[in-house]
Amino acid sequence: MNTRRFEITDIGLLVDGRPTTQPVVTNQNPFSGVTYYKGSSLLDMLSYTLGANVFQQGLKLYVQKFAYSNANHDDLWACLTQAAAANGILDWNSTPLNVGNLMNPYILQKTFPVLKVVNENGVIRYYQEPFVARSLLSPSIYNYTWNMPIFTQMSNQPTQYVFDYFTGISSKSTRGVVGTWTVQNAGFRSFMRVWYDDSTWAPILNQLNSDPSVFEVKTRAMFLSDTYALIGRGSLPWPRLLDLTLYLTKETDQAPWNAVRGAFDSLIGNLKYQPEYSMLLTYLRNLTKPAYIQKGWVNGGLWDINILSAQVTSLACQAGYTTCLSAANHYFSLFAAQCSNSVSGTNDCNPLKPDLRRSMYCFGVAQNKSYWDVANNLYNKATKLEFYFTEETDNLLYGMSCSTDQLTLTSMLRYAVGGKYQNPATVLRYIAANDLGPNAMWAYVTTSTAEVVNGVPNFDQFVLPMVSHWNSQAQLARMQGFLSTPQATAAFSANEVAVWNRAIAQVQTNIAWVSNTKPAIAQWLQTNFGS
Repeated sequence: MNTRRFEITDIGLLVDGRPTTQPVVTNQNPFSGVTYYKGSSLLDMLSYTLGANVFQQGLKLYVQKFAYSNANHDDLWACLTQAAAANGILDWNSTPLNVGNLMNPYILQKTFPVLKVVNENGVIRYYQEPFVARSLLSPSIYNYTWNMPIFTQMSNQPTQYVFDYFTGISSKSTRGVVGTWTVQNAGFRSFMRVWYDDSTWAPILNQLNSDPSVFEVKTRAMFLSDTYALIGRGSLPWPRLLDLTLYLTKETDQAPWNAVRGAFDSLIGNLKYQPEYSMLLTYLRNLTKPAYIQKGWVNGGLWDINILSAQVTSLACQAGYTTCLSAANHYFSLFAAQCSNSVSGTNDCNPLKPDLRRSMYCFGVAQNKSYWDVANNLYNKATKLEFYFTEETDNLLYGMSCSTDQLTLTSMLRYAVGGKYQNPATVLRYIAANDLGPNAMWAYVTTSTAEVVNGVPNFDQFVLPMVSHWNSQAQLARMQGFLSTPQATAAFSANEVAVWNRAIAQVQTNIAWVSNTKPAIAQWLQTNFGS
C-alpha cells in the first residue's frame, strides 16, 4: 500500500506540475488526472493532518448527512471541520481548524507549493513558491500560497515525526537546526515538493549513504522524485540527483527504484549517441548490481517484490550486466523449448511470471537471432487467442523489436506501416527505443517515403519516435537536407512538412540539451566512473 500510495501522489504532482494543469474543482474537463490523482493525494494529506480516526469520523458524518442527495466540496469540508472541532484540532493560529481554509487553496488553485529549506546561520528558514512559474498562472485570490501541513523528521528523534504548519511566503522554524539533519515532508504526507540548499541537503545525503533505513521507504522515494522534478523545473543541477542515486546500492524497496526510473530513461536516451554512453552504462551496472543479486529474476512472490525484480532486471540487462544477459538467454531457451509448440498461449508453459517476461523476450531476442522466429510464431498464435487481454502479445512484440538484425527490423517496419500488427504505432515506438532502431527507421522512411506517408500509422507516429533522442549536428543536417530531396517533394503534403519540421525542432531541442545540460553530467560520470 505504501508503494501504491507513493505512486499515486507522485503522478498527481507530475500532472499538477505542468503549465497546462487545472484546479481540482473546475467546470471544464472535471474528470482529468488532476481530479483523480491530485484529489486522492489531497485526501490522503488531510487524513494525516487530522488523524485517520478523525478523518473517518468526518467522512461518516458526510455520508450520513448527504446520503441520497447532492453535495459538493464545501459540504465535505464542513463535516470534516465538525469532526475536527469535536476532537480539539487546532489550526496554524491555534484556533479551531476550519478544513475549508486549509484545503480550498489546494483544490481551487492550479499547481502546488515548493517548500524551500535554507539554513541561515544555524536556523532553518522556510520559503514557499508555486511549482509552476507565476508568470504562467492566472490570478488567484489565494495568490498561490498555501497553509502547508508539514511533518518533520530530525536526527535526534528519527522515529518520531513532528507536525506543524507553514504559512505565508517565508518564516523561521521554531525548531532551528536540530542534530545533524532535518527532513521536511517526511513520509511524503503532504502534496508538495521540497527544495533543500546545499547546507541542509548534505547531512541528509550523508545519512542515506551510511544507513538509508532511518528514512521510511516513501521518504527515500520522495528524495529521488523531488530531486528529479526540481531538475526538470530548473531548480537543481543534475549532479545533485546523480550523487543521490549512489545510495541505491543499498536500496531493495520498489518505490525508490520506480521514482528514479524516469531519470535513468532520460539519461539513457539523451546520452545514447554521445561518447559518455559507455560511462553511463558502467554507472548503471554499478548501481543495479547489488539489487539485482538479491532481487533479479525473482519468479513469483509479493506484488511489490515482483515489480522491483522486473525493474532491476530490466535496468541491469539494459546496462549490459553480463550475468543478467546470460540469465535472459537461459530463460528464453527454456521458453522456446517449452512453448514453441503450444496451441493455447504461453502462460502455462512459460518459465517466468508475467512481470519478467518482457525482459526475457527483449534481451533473449537481442542475443540470439533465432529467438525472433520463436517470438514471432508465438505472437501470431497469441493474436488469435487474446481478444481482450493483450499483455502477452504486447510483451512478445516488444521482445521482437529488440532484435539487433537490421533486416529483421526493416521487416517489422514494413509490417507496422502496413498495419499488420495489432497496434502498429506502439511497434514503431518500441523499434525507436532499440539502439539500432532509429537508423533502420531513417533508412526506411528515406527509401520508402510514400509508403510511410500513406501507411496505417500517422506520419508523426513514425517520424517523431525516430528522432526522439537524436542530438547531433549530423543528424540535424540530414533531417533538414531530406526536405529538399525528390522523395520528400513528391510524397509530402503540407501536413507531412509540418510533422518533419516538428521533428527538426525536436532535434534542435535535444542539441541544446547536449550543449547546456550534458557538460555537468559528463564531468560527474568522468569523475566517478571514468577509466
